Amino acid sequence: MKTTSTFEVGGCTYAVNMWHPDKAMENLAWLTKTCGESITAIISSVDSLQDILDTDVDLKLLTPAVKAMLANIQEKEVVQKVRSFTEAMECDGAKVAYDTHFMGRPGHLLKVVVGVLKVQYSDFFADIPAGIVPGKNQTAGQNSTPAN
Repeated sequence: MKTTSTFEVGGCTYAVNMWHPDKAMENLAWLTKTCGESITAIISSVDSLQDILDTDVDLKLLTPAVKAMLANIQEKEVVQKVRSFTEAMECDGAKVAYDTHFMGRPGHLLKVVVGVLKVQYSDFFADIPAGIVPGKNQTAGQNSTPAN
């Protein structure tokens, strides 16, 4: 089992440690509670859930999720979670100093957070059945039903 994974954002290669299962489940519950509706909207706007994993993030798709998060929780809680999502991360082989690395680059930071979430939950998204969102993600000629 890999304990570190890498991804690229804006020409930078980030290395992130895989979360302990408890942290992964806690963060998934938090994300679902705070922006589940927006996540559903993002999923319904693509033809395949794999598209979410395979493409660079479009900040237009993030806007509803960020708006929902900020409507449902305190801003300081968002900052705390974003910091925890990016802790102990490396960029191009050097430890990321959060306070300076992302200064003046909030868009880049959001893309990095999405990269972290893609890494942490890649198996979760890969296993969501096609057709879970009505009218989207359906393979031609096949009927699919959501998992129970």
